[in-house]
Amino acid sequence: MHPQTTNLGSASVHCKRSSVLDTLRANFGTYTSDITHASQCLIDAERDAQRCDDEIQKLQAEIISLRNRQQSIYRRIDRYRSLLAPIRKLPPEVLGRIFRLICTKNFASASEIDCPAVHLSHVCVGWRDLARTTPSLWSRISIDLFYPQQDLFRVKSMLITCLALSNPSPIFLHLTMSEVDVDAKFVLQSIMHHCARWAEVCLNMTTSHFSQLSPIKGKLPLLQSLKIRTGNIFDEVEVLDIPESLDCFSLAPRLRAVAIGYIDDTTDISTLPWGQISDLKLHFFTSLNSALDVLRLATQARSVTLSLCTLLDPSNIAQNFTHSLNSLSIILDIDDVSDPFRCFQMWTMPQLNCLHLSIRELHRVSRDTCNFDELHSFVQRSGCVITTLSLINLGLDGVEIIALLQCLTSLADLTLHEHRDDVRNLSLTSSFLQKMTVNHRASSSTHFLPHLKKIDFRIHFPSSILLVSMVQSRWIPDDIDAAEIGVDCLDVVKIHVFISGDPPIDQILRPLLAMKPRGLQCTVSFDKLG
Repeated sequence: MHPQTTNLGSASVHCKRSSVLDTLRANFGTYTSDITHASQCLIDAERDAQRCDDEIQKLQAEIISLRNRQQSIYRRIDRYRSLLAPIRKLPPEVLGRIFRLICTKNFASASEIDCPAVHLSHVCVGWRDLARTTPSLWSRISIDLFYPQQDLFRVKSMLITCLALSNPSPIFLHLTMSEVDVDAKFVLQSIMHHCARWAEVCLNMTTSHFSQLSPIKGKLPLLQSLKIRTGNIFDEVEVLDIPESLDCFSLAPRLRAVAIGYIDDTTDISTLPWGQISDLKLHFFTSLNSALDVLRLATQARSVTLSLCTLLDPSNIAQNFTHSLNSLSIILDIDDVSDPFRCFQMWTMPQLNCLHLSIRELHRVSRDTCNFDELHSFVQRSGCVITTLSLINLGLDGVEIIALLQCLTSLADLTLHEHRDDVRNLSLTSSFLQKMTVNHRASSSTHFLPHLKKIDFRIHFPSSILLVSMVQSRWIPDDIDAAEIGVDCLDVVKIHVFISGDPPIDQILRPLLAMKPRGLQCTVSFDKLG
């Protein structure tokens, strides 16, 4: 019998299949007579099997090589796709503007480092080059050493990096320091070295630190805004030492905005360039006389904010005070039984056109101690034309609001916020909203607030239903109709509704959303009460 041959790739298998099978099936199959031949057949078969295995290994190696080559091609595909990604279609100047929106503050303290400019530079080589060559990304620096620790290496490292890479961009600086040590001196000296680039500066420091600022006098060509010990007016801030003088800022030709807090009669602020200050903020003044003394210095101030200041001084309440400011904002902190509005008895502001009055959310006005009639008398005595009025958390009732607004015929922008802790609407009552609703058939001389174009109301539900009707009556997009009726079209509406449970979105939003495609700028939000 001839051996059979089977081709497997380049290997040949030679087997005497029938003879081997016949021998295994024979009765004497337990005995192999031709051992030499069987051994050789086994060797040949094992050799053929090894050849097959070698061929399989060769093919597998080739498959692995092909797969690796495929992965390399995929990697090249990813790179080509990356080159065509939308982000790479942005010109560097556009991407740089996006970076500037992110890098609003590079913050460093003893316990935390948050530097968005550094984060951006870690994304890729291209972003790193763009970030490091865009000085404005590094120019907003905030250093807080109020609670310093022993090792401030990271703080100093971030400061050095920001100062170096921000050059020659103007610097926007916020600096808080309490202790006088080597690290604090290093930080202060490093920042003072770049004082010629200061544009906006907020300093919260001790007297000993202020005394080291004398070298910057006359070296502030870009300084536009100065804040001294302001802090967050809605948080408790620990009082540090009071600086003796602010003479180091006396020569700043571009300085226009000044904010001062925790300053009393012991600090000489007369050397500030008051003749050029147009925006003034006073925080935490404990004496009305002290605040008025500053206002007398700031003769050119047009926007003034008094936040959490004591506005009552019984010994001098009869003293008259006149100022030509245009905008006055008062943030009250009601901690005693005195009337915070008695100050309006002595004030006359003929140029005033914007008035903002608010009380902290945590406090309430006592109806027994506050005389809101002073606001009405103040407006009439001043003869001012107020176009913007904001009353937040004051708790005036609807009758008082109407009496006040009736003399503000030129009012175009009105903000009224109910206190969230009130169980009902005190100011935005049904009668008030009905008073504001325009009767299109009535005489033009009888309309209430005919020039109102913008409202911002915070109201308790369910009176917001009447509010929607009022908005609809004042939305008159046709100029001819508006002129004939004698009421300006309401263009901007912002409504914040206090509500318990799920907000009735369809009931509130649908009528207002129907007017948005026609041009009404409307925003409605909800706040669930606990």
